[in-house]
This record gives sequence, C-alpha cells and structure tokens, in this order.
Amino acid sequence: MYLEVLPNEILLGLFVYLNGTDLFHGFYGLNSRFNLLLYKQIRSYCFDFKSVSKRTFDLICQQHLPLLADRVIALGLSNYDTVGQCDLFVSYIPSFRPLTCLRLLKIQKLRSYEVFIELLNKCHELDSLTCLNVNHCHFLAIEANYSLIIDKIWSLPKLTDCHF
Repeated sequence: MYLEVLPNEILLGLFVYLNGTDLFHGFYGLNSRFNLLLYKQIRSYCFDFKSVSKRTFDLICQQHLPLLADRVIALGLSNYDTVGQCDLFVSYIPSFRPLTCLRLLKIQKLRSYEVFIELLNKCHELDSLTCLNVNHCHFLAIEANYSLIIDKIWSLPKLTDCHF
C-alpha cells in the first residue's frame, strides 16, 4: 500500500504526531497533494530543530517558516547538532511578530550571551508566549548580567512557566 492512497483525513491525523521539521523534511516536494496538506490543512506546527542538519534548518527557516509563522505554537532552537543555529535563526527571522501563536520557546546549548539577550528582546514581540525553557546555556561570567536576564524574563507579559 502506498501512502498517497490514504485519504487526507488519515494523513492529517498521522501528521499531528510528527515534528514540523520531520514533516517538511519527509513530505515536502513529494507531490502537490502533500505540499497543499502541509501549507493549507495543518492548523499548528511544533518545530524542534535540535537534531536537524544545517541544510534542513536553512531550508525550513528561509523557505517555509515565513509562510507558516502564524501557525507555529512551539519552537525549539539548539546548538547541539547545528553549531550557531540560534544565531542563524535570529538572522533568518529578524522579527518574532509574525509568530503570533508561539506559546513555547526552547533554547538549548547557547554560548553567546549577546544572542541570548537578542532572543529575549525578541520574545517581547510574542503575545502568546507562556513557556520559556532554557537548557545547557553557559555564558562567560565576565559578560553575563544575570540580573538583566532575570528582569527580561520576568517582564514577559504572559509567561507562566520558565525553566532556566
């Protein structure tokens, strides 16, 4: 049996369980039906870029994310497998305003204090952000102003959950 013969309803039911990066990496470009499902039928996306190649990350951030920004509810950025991913994301997405439904932002393995502060500043553009997870981020003690970080986090208007 081929995946293409399944009705759209079943495919959409399966797609709910897949990460946005996996959906686009696996299904985009196979045929026009899958492309339409990805762009027109899926109501919300969770993108976790933790274990994606730089090529996939670049493609999704530059080609797909700008067109789907208002449907992204969760976003995970990580420098684990793609060094400099957080820096690249900031350069690819200059404003977070289009991410109108983003509720969860996860930042992992970031070493740049400047990029972290820039991400926190952009978080103030997110009206729906309720959860912020910051894991394994280590900054040089001489450059890090932790009171500034705490102030920026506490001033996020709808934040209810923060793991730092």
